[in-house]
Amino acid sequence: MGLFDRFSKVISSNMNALLDKAEDPQKSVDYLIEEMREQIRKGRQEVVQAVAAEKRLRAKVDEIDEQTDKWQRRAELAVQAGDENLAKEALLFKKKLVGERDRAEALRAEQRSQALQLKDDLERADAKLKELDAK
Repeated sequence: MGLFDRFSKVISSNMNALLDKAEDPQKSVDYLIEEMREQIRKGRQEVVQAVAAEKRLRAKVDEIDEQTDKWQRRAELAVQAGDENLAKEALLFKKKLVGERDRAEALRAEQRSQALQLKDDLERADAKLKELDAK
């Protein structure tokens, strides 16, 4: 269940409870709508942060790809120079970088998935807010 699904259920529950108790239901509804707007604003900030984190991870993956290529070229140069030990060390370092890249790529994919989920939740909450405003 997404963050905004839970949030909307809490808002609905709170709205029903306040409407039952309130002397002025319009003030209560206005308060809840304003509270929902604030939560949506915070949700937008979370989406921006999640997208930024995904972009940083993508840059990290690109950087590791460049380093991997560099170590591959170094291994090739070592083989051409006849230094087999140096070539092996370069390939071992490249292998370490490939493992690091795979982990970074997995984190990036997970972060992207979370960012998309947050964005979907935010859009649903925004639609619910518009629906409440219309009522």
